[in-house]
Amino acid sequence: TKGTGIKMLLERLNIKDYTLTVFGDNLNDIPMFEIADYGVATENAHEVIKLMAQETIGHCDSNSVVQYIMEREL
Repeated sequence: TKGTGIKMLLERLNIKDYTLTVFGDNLNDIPMFEIADYGVATENAHEVIKLMAQETIGHCDSNSVVQYIMEREL
């Protein structure tokens, strides 16, 4: 799953002190949202994902994820 992949990557890179923010729109993103500190759903997301998310942003086709990251990380 995406959640398992993230855990493996964090372990492989020896990243221990982090806040994990994830972005998703479909049911296959559930395992990722379950391990995240903060979940962000896109406007077009499945209702289950929206309920799991702490925030909903614009549609995935409108570059909303890239805009979100650029506004907060740069």
